[in-house]
Amino acid sequence: MNQQQQHLLHEYILPRVSKPGRYTGGELNSIRKEDAEVRLALVYPDSYEVGMSYSVGFGILYHIINRLPWAAAERAYAPWSDLEALLREHELPLCSLESQLPLCEFDVVGFTLQYELHYSNILRMLDRGGIPRRSTERCDADPLVIAGGPVAYHCETMADFLDAVVIGDGEEVLPQLLAKVREGKRRQGGRRDLLRELARLQGVYIPAFYQPRYDNGEYAGIDCLESDAPLPVRPARVEQLRNEYYPERPLLPLIDIEFNRLAVEVMRGCSRGCRFCHAGMVYRPVRQRQPTAVQAQMRCALANSGHSEVSLLSLSTGDYTGLAELMSLEMTTPAHPQTALSFPSLRPDRFTPQMARAASAFRRSGLTFAPEAGSERLRAVINKNNSDTDLLAACRTAFEQGWRRVKLYFMIGLPTETDRDLAGIVELVNAVRRLGRTYGGATVRAAISPFAPKPHTPFQWEEQVNRDRLAQKIAYLRSLPRERGVELNWRDGAVTEVESALARGDRRYGRVVERAVELGAGFDAWSSEFKPELWRQAFAAEDLPLSKCNSAIPVGRSLPWSHFHGMISTAFLQRERERAYNTAETPDCRLGHCWQCGSCTPEQVSQVTGSLLETPSPPPSPSAKEPQPARQAQPPELYRVRLRYARRGPARYLGHLDLLKHLERGIRLAKLPLALTQGYHPRYRFAAGPPLPHGFTSSAEYLDLLLTERQSPALLFDYLPAGLQLIEYYWLPRRATSVQEDTTAYHYTLSWIDADGESDRQALAAALADEHIFFRRVRKGREQVVDLKPFIIELSLDEDRIRLKTRQQKSKTARPDHLVSAVLGEERLAAIRFHKDAALLRSQPRETVPVGDRQRSSIYTDYTDARR
Repeated sequence: MNQQQQHLLHEYILPRVSKPGRYTGGELNSIRKEDAEVRLALVYPDSYEVGMSYSVGFGILYHIINRLPWAAAERAYAPWSDLEALLREHELPLCSLESQLPLCEFDVVGFTLQYELHYSNILRMLDRGGIPRRSTERCDADPLVIAGGPVAYHCETMADFLDAVVIGDGEEVLPQLLAKVREGKRRQGGRRDLLRELARLQGVYIPAFYQPRYDNGEYAGIDCLESDAPLPVRPARVEQLRNEYYPERPLLPLIDIEFNRLAVEVMRGCSRGCRFCHAGMVYRPVRQRQPTAVQAQMRCALANSGHSEVSLLSLSTGDYTGLAELMSLEMTTPAHPQTALSFPSLRPDRFTPQMARAASAFRRSGLTFAPEAGSERLRAVINKNNSDTDLLAACRTAFEQGWRRVKLYFMIGLPTETDRDLAGIVELVNAVRRLGRTYGGATVRAAISPFAPKPHTPFQWEEQVNRDRLAQKIAYLRSLPRERGVELNWRDGAVTEVESALARGDRRYGRVVERAVELGAGFDAWSSEFKPELWRQAFAAEDLPLSKCNSAIPVGRSLPWSHFHGMISTAFLQRERERAYNTAETPDCRLGHCWQCGSCTPEQVSQVTGSLLETPSPPPSPSAKEPQPARQAQPPELYRVRLRYARRGPARYLGHLDLLKHLERGIRLAKLPLALTQGYHPRYRFAAGPPLPHGFTSSAEYLDLLLTERQSPALLFDYLPAGLQLIEYYWLPRRATSVQEDTTAYHYTLSWIDADGESDRQALAAALADEHIFFRRVRKGREQVVDLKPFIIELSLDEDRIRLKTRQQKSKTARPDHLVSAVLGEERLAAIRFHKDAALLRSQPRETVPVGDRQRSSIYTDYTDARR
């Protein structure tokens, strides 16, 4: 993107969209490499806040590729519909965050396939990135479009749009793939030759080298068109989770995201054998990390991120055999004295009092368990081998440790399900609620999702229950009596219908996705954006109605994903399906018996079988002190310092709450001696000035810190997002008036970026002659009317600008954007730039400490060599 386009984007387009912080880049620990032979765009086909929440895989690949001296990895996320429309209107390309390079100028564009309902966004991003949709339409000058992630194991629906697919673990095969691209660029070979080279890599699937067969409209198998192309395609697999795979400097989001915490992988794969679980099947065998290595990564990543919560990530964290040792290490030598552990994947039978205490040491939000089914009979069918007693025992442990919110996940529409199984959901939730009442009360929420048959699982042949039958099941659940304090939430069955059809589809289904996009589909993973009628229309138009797509599949029929060797044998899946219908459980092979699923080598069989204890072991050091919430001792003397700082560039798009989170994280990173609040959950004692309106720049923002030592606070700004710059600071009495109450007036400058500025300025100046200037807005469904005139001290014309002075009374003032909306209309806001020049304070300092153009930490330095 050239300078003129960047100016248009940042000065005219971003002020007109919701959450512009999604698109500015400049995050802490982001990497920009100017000189690289091969450039890779890592693309998450959903919004920034979703993509940054699920950033473990992205973070690993971002870290690994940027460590290569000749390669660079940058990121892109799906633009929300408002930005996409403006990009289309102004003919601007979709670009990466790091360098604002259009997607079409990368060597490789790699999409992560996390969810089937992201498919529509992939096509929209290709369009907006200037890349032809179909692989057959691309020439040698176009990027290589690849994909990876869990859905890559059944990607035939998207095969016509992808040049290559990485199946399995990407840590080792992706650098190999980029090395092949580098060699191809050097010898200036053709695209077809490059694809032949890539096909030789284990785990790389080239869709163009395979041709599906059909018999009377039914998928009948696939033929290989190239001698070098393997059949079946075996996934790439890393034998060990090496420490060097994991980033020491995790990316920090600019805006609030769904899971804003440090996620640390402790184990990959799961051997529990839940018959509905795709990830549990394709990511076998189990591979674990050493507890000391996990803590070492935690220490380093916390020191470089400032996070206050660490999530121990795996498919079943309670089955991590190093968990007791890791918690013991954290009890004796914590990675950070005020960091909480969380366990996102909990089995009730593996939840221990030690885990409850570790998770509740500093804050309690809520615990989540996944019984999946309402009866023990149906749990045996799906091989979710835990009992009602296990769940109630886990909830009792949580309640004893002070937890008061529990969330339970259930599925409906499972094979062999009856009304009795459905009733068991409500009975179980009611039992948890009654148990919670004995501990003073608890909120219990049941999240209910329709079952979707997934490829490479024992239930891959099952029928997808249609939305009408699912609605009947939901109505039955709602009719059953519930305890007070119990909430039922459910997912729309129409979403699962489309998800299941795309998951089990062959290449013909790519036309459905393409037609749906042409009809307006996008962000289908968001319930607010999903349009079921549009999708049904697209399926019908391609003569693939949903009722046909989601019917049961005969066991002997060829499947569109059979040419991907998911490491699990078809014979094992068929045996497991038979055991399901016989209500026979298959115990975890790590408890002592190998079920010959096909995922392990003979050496791995001996390592995995019998490696898990029936009962989780307690921490090995009984004398170790468990984390106890200690009341912070009040220091004998505290020091209040007030900082004045500027907000410019991308920082003007930070919301006030996002800014507060960055400040708290920066305080942790800078190790400033801030005083803490008293109580069970101590917080840093600091206060920011009044919120700066969205999109404003400023030279007069203020921040008060309360320190236990008289120390310069300047280091804080080395750990804040780009665009926040310290100007000066000064010391105040400990009990000085807060900066919000101390402010009496503001000075602003308004400037214009279009040719209509002269008439706007005259209209604003003329409005001062009126007795009132009313600003109207609607909040929480009620209209509010504010007279801005009493707050305006002065408005003067200064050539092509306006100088505005306003007073603040009882925390109320006249915002300049409200003045513009009241006089000129809201549509003129995007043409005006607002800058706060000064804030007048009652307590003017006698002496300030200016910091000038202080050099920021190298944590933000752009560099061309990522080697450390």
